[in-house]
Amino acid sequence: MKKTAAVILLAVIAPVLFASSLAVGCFIEDGLDIFDIPSLLETYFAYDMRDDGASVAFHSARNAAEQYNALGKALDRALSSEEADEIEKARLALESFDAGEDDSGRPCSFTYMQFTDEIRSAFESGDSLFLDDWMLANGLDILLWFSSTTRDRLVRYRIRVYDKALNIVYDRLSDLAEIDFQSAEIVLSLLDFFYPADAGILVFDAVIPGFSSIEPEGEMAVLRAGLYSYEDLNTGRTELIEVRPRQVTHLMYTDPPSPTFSLLVTGDSNSIRLNIDGTDKGSLPLNLDGVSLPLRLNASAEGMMSFSAQLTGDTKELQINLIPAGLGDIGDYDRARKDFYRSFARTLALFGLEVAFSSFRETRPVMSAASYAGAGALAISVVDLLSDLFDYYRQSTYATGQR
Repeated sequence: MKKTAAVILLAVIAPVLFASSLAVGCFIEDGLDIFDIPSLLETYFAYDMRDDGASVAFHSARNAAEQYNALGKALDRALSSEEADEIEKARLALESFDAGEDDSGRPCSFTYMQFTDEIRSAFESGDSLFLDDWMLANGLDILLWFSSTTRDRLVRYRIRVYDKALNIVYDRLSDLAEIDFQSAEIVLSLLDFFYPADAGILVFDAVIPGFSSIEPEGEMAVLRAGLYSYEDLNTGRTELIEVRPRQVTHLMYTDPPSPTFSLLVTGDSNSIRLNIDGTDKGSLPLNLDGVSLPLRLNASAEGMMSFSAQLTGDTKELQINLIPAGLGDIGDYDRARKDFYRSFARTLALFGLEVAFSSFRETRPVMSAASYAGAGALAISVVDLLSDLFDYYRQSTYATGQR
C-alpha cells in the first residue's frame, strides 16, 4: 500500500470500485446491544488498509481472480450473442488482462450473524479446520465475536477474532454498575486486522480543533504514527501532537485563558496580612496584578478576627477592616441589646418622674429637692443610654459580618 499520505482516516478515503472487499462475519451477543458496535465497526473499519506483504498479495490475487472471472463471463456473453466484433473485443480483453499491483484500500463488508451451537463450540475450542471450512462456505475472510458474561456483580467483556487463528484481543472485567467498554480501546484491539503496523488512535476529549493535514470525523481518528499540527481554537497558537503506533493518544484541549485584572486591597491597619488562594501576599496595602476569578482571600492580624471571602466578580478596590478578637459573636450582641433596652426603659421612667416632680416644684417645696435629684439621675441615665446605644450598634454591625 502506498505510504505517501500521512492520514488513514477511513471516513475520507474514496471507495475503490473494482477492489475485492474483505468479508467480515460478526457475532454480537445481546448484552452488548447498548454499545452500537455495528456503527463503530462501519465507521472506523470501512476499509482493510493493511499494507504488509502477505495481506497485499492475498488481496491482489483475489482481486485479479475476480477481474479475470468477470472478463471470462463477458466473453461467454459475447459468444452467446454471436456478434463477431463483441467476441473479438472480449477475447482480446481476456488475453491482455494484467491485474497489476493492488495497493488501494479494500472495502469491508460486514455480515451480522447469530450463533449456532456448532459455531460457538468451534470458536470456544479454537477448531481451525471447522472454522476455515465454515468461513469458506459462507464467503467470509475474518470472524469477530463480541461477548459479555456476568457473574455476581461483575461483567466480563471479550472480543475474539478468528483470522487463520483464534485471538482474544480484548478482555475487560468491570463492575455491573459501570459501563466500561471504551470505544477507543475496542478500535485499538482490532487495529492489527485492518490497519498497517504503524497506525495509532487520536482521541478528541473535547472540541475538535483545526488540523492542517487531517479531517477528523467522530470522537477519534485512526492515523499513521507521526507528528500532527493543529490550531488551538482557544489560544490561536499552532500546536503539535504525536500519535504513536498501536497506542491511544488523547488530545487534551486547552481551556480558554481566564481574564485577569488588577486589584488594590487596603485595610484599617498595616499589620493585616493577606493570603490569596493559599499563598501569602504580604501586608496591606497591596496592589495585585494579573488576578483572575474566582479569587479566594483571607485577611488576618494579631489580636483580630480573621476575614475570609471569595470574589466572583471583577472589582478594582477592596477595603478590609478587621474586628478585635472576642467581638462580634451572638452572645455579645444579645447582651448589648438587652443593656440598651434596660437603659432606655430606665431613662423613660426617670423622665416621667422628672416631669411629675417639676409640676409640684412651685406649690410644694418639699418636692423641689426630689425634682433636682431626679434631674441628676435622668442626666446620668441618658449618658448610660447613649453609651449602651453605641455598644448595641457596634455589636450589631460586627454580628452581621459588616466591615
